[in-house]
Amino acid sequence: MKLNPIEREHILNAGEHIDLNGIPDNYLSNNYWVKLPNGREYPFKYLTRIAFQMTEGHDGEWLDFQSNESYRGYIENELKFPINYYKEGVNFITIEDIENLESVKGEKYRKSDVENLRAGRLLKPLVFKVNKWAEYSLIEDFEFRKDNRWQWSGSFKPYLWIRIYRPSSSKKVFFTLGASNEGCLFCELDCLRSNYAKTGVLSIDQQNLFDFYRNKSDYSALIIPKEEVRSLNWNKLIAKTTSYFNKYLVLYDELENIISSKHIEKKEENNIVLEVSPALTKSYVYKKRTYKGKIIDWSKKQTTSKFLGDSGEDFVVDFEKDKLMKAGLMNKVELVCREKDGSGYDIKSFDLHGNEIHIEVKTTTGKKDEPFYFSINERDFLEEHPENYFLYRLYEFKFNPNRTKYYILNANDLIEKWEFKPTNFEVSKPS
Repeated sequence: MKLNPIEREHILNAGEHIDLNGIPDNYLSNNYWVKLPNGREYPFKYLTRIAFQMTEGHDGEWLDFQSNESYRGYIENELKFPINYYKEGVNFITIEDIENLESVKGEKYRKSDVENLRAGRLLKPLVFKVNKWAEYSLIEDFEFRKDNRWQWSGSFKPYLWIRIYRPSSSKKVFFTLGASNEGCLFCELDCLRSNYAKTGVLSIDQQNLFDFYRNKSDYSALIIPKEEVRSLNWNKLIAKTTSYFNKYLVLYDELENIISSKHIEKKEENNIVLEVSPALTKSYVYKKRTYKGKIIDWSKKQTTSKFLGDSGEDFVVDFEKDKLMKAGLMNKVELVCREKDGSGYDIKSFDLHGNEIHIEVKTTTGKKDEPFYFSINERDFLEEHPENYFLYRLYEFKFNPNRTKYYILNANDLIEKWEFKPTNFEVSKPS
């Protein structure tokens, strides 16, 4: 066998050589990784070839061989070094990978500096793994922008990150994942702030609107401290990441709609436009499924975000009060109010005859043909109180200023002309 000259000490010495000099680009993609007593893993073929060069009479000789069970068995069974298989094509992110970034983050990089060159080689595995992380964490209808850079503008990057977005979007709102200068892995929902990309930076007004809406929503970044990385593997990290993307998928779409507005207007008086209801709306429920990892969070779809829902309801409260004031029903104005969650509707108000009415508000930053979502409680209330029930559908909703378009449906419109499709099912066993 070609590997017979290699002994245990040669493998150990080869590991030390790789620790010092890094792994060449063409060996980063490797399914089989040898684990040494120091706890680190090394690509099987590259480690073996370096070890062979250290055997007597083979100094500098490049061993030509193909990885197979026999050769791997020699390293694993004869020399007693375990070999792990990774279907992702690379071993998992290690503490050493993260510490290599921490050790040089933000420092000047010079090609003439031997230590800088070495540090760059040691960073390449983490860069490669972050790209793999993005590739395997994609949810349906999303793509990622590959980035192999570990330095820019003459300095080591303080963090490594990949942008993930819908290919049909502006690409100015995106998820990011990567390794930060604080020694942790992270996922975030962010927007284009630096003027280096071909897509063009967002204006300050757009950035402020993005931050305002995201921060008012039920949002937080996913931060994985370095110590927690030890307890993860590719499957756990990918599951954690896709769950995060799906959790904020609706928020991503809303933010994309907001910053894609052609311009941000200065604050003016409320300006609402009454429209007729649409002849047809979209439907996501019966869309053909590909089962590639996109999971629609229907509860999120129903509320979109607490901030958006609250803003729409506040808007309708002001609108109703203004309506009653103009009608001279001053004694009713202060009685207009938002109802508690679980009441079956959002706002108590009054018609122009002073009769109490119940209003459900559904708000979207999307177009007129966007569907809306009802809870079972909302549906039951609609059917039990049709006589004084109205739905206000706000669309193309703007947060600054309060401008929107809307249409109104009464209970009969909803029950007789609109289709209610199930999005979730309660599964129980009857007695």
